[in-house]
Formats: sequence, C-alpha cells, structure tokens
Amino acid sequence: MLKRAVFDDPDRLLILASDLTASGAEQEFRWARQFLDTLLERQVRVIVTPGNHDLHTTFGGKKEHPEQTSARDEGKRQRRLERMRRLCEPVFQQQEVIAHGAKDAEFDTLTHIGTHLFITLRSAHRFEDQVSLPQIAWAAAELSKQPQLVQQSSVHVVTHHALWPGRNPRMLVQPQFEAFLARFRVHAFIHGHNHDYLSGSYPVGSSGYSVWRISLPTLQQHNPSREQSRGFLRWFPPVIPEFIRV
Repeated sequence: MLKRAVFDDPDRLLILASDLTASGAEQEFRWARQFLDTLLERQVRVIVTPGNHDLHTTFGGKKEHPEQTSARDEGKRQRRLERMRRLCEPVFQQQEVIAHGAKDAEFDTLTHIGTHLFITLRSAHRFEDQVSLPQIAWAAAELSKQPQLVQQSSVHVVTHHALWPGRNPRMLVQPQFEAFLARFRVHAFIHGHNHDYLSGSYPVGSSGYSVWRISLPTLQQHNPSREQSRGFLRWFPPVIPEFIRV
C-alpha cells in the first residue's frame, strides 16, 4: 500500500524518520535495504535518518550509560552502526543530496528537491537522544552557503526525536534549536520515534516564531499496550498532511 502510494506520487518522494528496524538485527536491515532498493530503482527520492532501535542496544525509555556499557554491547552497537551506514549509502549518493556530514554527523544531509530543502540530523546518539550543537552548527553553515536556494525554498528539518515533550507545545526540549529554526525560517519539523501521528503549528521557545510539527505514524505495532497511529502520510506542502491508516 505504501509503495503504491509512493509510486503514484507525482513528486516521488518518501521521508523516513525511522525506526527502520525493531531491534537492529541483520535480517531486519536486509529487509529495509530491499525496500529502499525497490524505491531507488523506481527513481523515488528518499530522505532518511536513523532511529534509536536501529542503532542502540537499549529501548523503551532506558538510557545507555558509559559505565554500564560492556564489550559485548559495544560490539553490537558497532555492528548496527555499520549496517546503518551500508543501508544509507545509496540514499546519500542521490544526486539531490548537496551536502553530507562527516564523523559524528555522518548521517546528516542537506537535500534539495524541487522547491524544498531537507536537513536531516541524527538525534539517536549513544548516550543522548538529541541533536548536538556541532550538528546544528554544520547545518547552519551548509544552509549559509546556499542563500539564494534558502530564499527560494521551503526549509524542513527531519530528525528521529521530537523537539517537544509529548503534545506539549510550550516546552522546547532542545532550546539550542530555537535560533536555527527562526534564522532559516524552517517551515516544518518532521520526526518519528513516538509512533503516533500529530500535525500542527508549534511555537519555537520565546522567539515568536512557529514551525509546523509533523510526528510521523508507524507501520508496525511496537507497543500493544497503547494505541498507536498505524499508517503513513501523504503531504503536499503547505497543505495539511493526510493520514492514511493501514
């Protein structure tokens, strides 16, 4: 159903804010790669950022701490990281990708498609589920190199984790984002992680600026104990996204 919708989409664009896997297993990455290869072979442009289930060894709100990390866990983490690198490689090689980060920002990209600029920033880090200051600085530097493109395009940020706790629009989890979002007049902040669809205008701290927050739904039922939005979105900015239930 999702493939058919993407293939019928005149823009042929798919945004994946992850998780792409449930437990980071090798077989799950193979399935994800087969899915992505099918899309790319059909000239579908793909935007992707990794999630905590793809890269971490702890889930469900548990935090990984340096003093609790065993050699075995470190081995698992390194294998997942390498699987994610291989999975994302053909995505990052798309001609629409005009900037790609390095080292700790290796999953961060700037992609230009039509009248839209997408900044993907990895938020699923080893000990902290948020985008770092160097990543924000990298994104600002890359956008600053493209002043005419920024002026002519709608700028969107894609991460795995949200900027706001739950549905609370008044508290910004990562205040370091405030100046960046306002400076580049970011239109939409798109994220996954919550497995729940949400769409609306959210204020950015005390800046007086607002962005359109889109919390993407899930295609899999990760937590049977609570109701989740299973489906995907069709979105033609600036129109409000349409939720397609599966």
